[in-house]
Amino acid sequence: MGKPGGGLRHIGENHKKEWQGKASGGDWYALMEFANKQVLKKPEKAPRQANDTYAYCAPVELKHNGKVFDRFKVPVSHKGKNIITSFTSSKCK
Repeated sequence: MGKPGGGLRHIGENHKKEWQGKASGGDWYALMEFANKQVLKKPEKAPRQANDTYAYCAPVELKHNGKVFDRFKVPVSHKGKNIITSFTSSKCK
């Protein structure tokens, strides 16, 4: 789970409501996990930060019956194999 203050506990305490809003009553954790995998596979940006973490970011599209119904950016910070945070955003920094 990473260092104290980061990881799944941090995401649940600080960003769960954002993910729940995007999940529209579905499983927020499954959506977050799906989005994180998409971002880490093909990031739009992945700058190294001063605290020796990487801030990956990429757009994620949600589709229903082949039509995009939501499009948003997902910044994912990680150090090594540990995800520190993940949230929804309108842009990548």
